[in-house]
Amino acid sequence: MKVLMARNWPCSPTCALCDQAPETAKHIVLYCSFAREVWHRISLWSGSAARYRWNTSLAGLPKELRRSKAAILMYTAWNIWKARNHQVFDNLMATPAQVEEEIKREIALRKRALGERVEANFFHD
Repeated sequence: MKVLMARNWPCSPTCALCDQAPETAKHIVLYCSFAREVWHRISLWSGSAARYRWNTSLAGLPKELRRSKAAILMYTAWNIWKARNHQVFDNLMATPAQVEEEIKREIALRKRALGERVEANFFHD
């Protein structure tokens, strides 16, 4: 952010998703109130509450379960970042519920690409 501001890039130092704190990558993905709501929704859906402990939450898990949980973590972080970019560049604000649904869609697409079955209730809590 500092580099962009030094180059007179039109940007705000405040988080585009919550407008409450300085915008850092860590804040956007982990600490922002918007992100926390997305993580909460995903943890209820997936049964995995590993927002802060990525390494330790995956350590010791069987390979397939570790891959599945890592995918959830990555898709969640990625879609929070995409929501931020849609807000900043396109002036389109998503809700945490919309981001949750996009995460579910992308995970279902990944499962299908890997030849895995996607249950009928996959998108529902």
